[in-house]
Amino acid sequence: MVNVPLLSSDTQNVGFVTTKPYDEIRITVSQPIGVNLGEIQVNYPVVKKYCVSNPFNCNEQVSWVHSNHPVEISTVNSNGLIAAGGTIDNIDNIINSDTTDYAEIDLSVGVISNLEIGVYDVLQEYSGPQFVGFEIETATLLDVNLLNNISLSTYLNGVATGDSVSGANILLSAPLLVGLNKQTIGMVTSNIFDEVRLEFNTTVGANLGVFRIYNSTIKKLCTKELACSETYYLNSPEFSTYVDYSKSSVSGLVCVGCNVSNTDAILSASNSDFASINITAGVAATGSLAVRDATNAYPANSTAGFVVKSNSSIVEVSLFDSITIETLDQNGNVLESASVQT
Repeated sequence: MVNVPLLSSDTQNVGFVTTKPYDEIRITVSQPIGVNLGEIQVNYPVVKKYCVSNPFNCNEQVSWVHSNHPVEISTVNSNGLIAAGGTIDNIDNIINSDTTDYAEIDLSVGVISNLEIGVYDVLQEYSGPQFVGFEIETATLLDVNLLNNISLSTYLNGVATGDSVSGANILLSAPLLVGLNKQTIGMVTSNIFDEVRLEFNTTVGANLGVFRIYNSTIKKLCTKELACSETYYLNSPEFSTYVDYSKSSVSGLVCVGCNVSNTDAILSASNSDFASINITAGVAATGSLAVRDATNAYPANSTAGFVVKSNSSIVEVSLFDSITIETLDQNGNVLESASVQT
């Protein structure tokens, strides 16, 4: 069935995606013994034709919404009960063309154990690496404890593909330390899929607060062929790069004012913007910023590094004494490192 979630609204569309041609639609209401459904008001019949969407441009993130794509909402699983007053409001806003409105889910203290909300493509399957996810907002700051109750998975014809992430493995659009309530959360796929699901797992008494889901999002990730002896800047969308926030942070002593900021600018093709690693003067701390390429693996005997500039009064020699460049494998393990001292 399409559009049959647990909604607070008393008016909703109910139906399904057909596989055969037809010229008539019938609705039947069956009331079990001991249940009183009362009057069921049927406003009008509904039909919707789907069309295959245009191919995605490489490495450009787009909203996966029904104005441009043949997508629908699914609420395939809701085990347990929603606490008194708990609601799922305006769930269709996840796939409508207005990316400023949202569905709202109340996951305050209660006994809900599992809830899955999916967006699926009625006509198309997606192969090759893709970034898929949701833009969400939380009533409290998004932190590790909240992420541990969230998972993302892809499906094909209702069957799990094996691509699934949760907790710290979820990709974020900004680091947790920045303290943003609104984030894009997602994952990179490796298997063919036609649906992505956002799952909330809670225990009795857990309070995840109120979640807002603005829209689902998708990005086709493409490889880039490198010419010999040519320097490239790993900007998006030319490359399938993203900031790896699990490897980007400030560590050391408690440092007020230390942060890694404006991180998206490191992937911008503009020469006028930049990411910043800020460490307060006189404080012993380490700031890191990591960029991962989702589709390209770079060979041995190639240069790996960053373009950097310091606005500090320290001499350049001191700056370069403080920098270490590392390469990492797909599991986040350090492969090699280099600094002035090595």
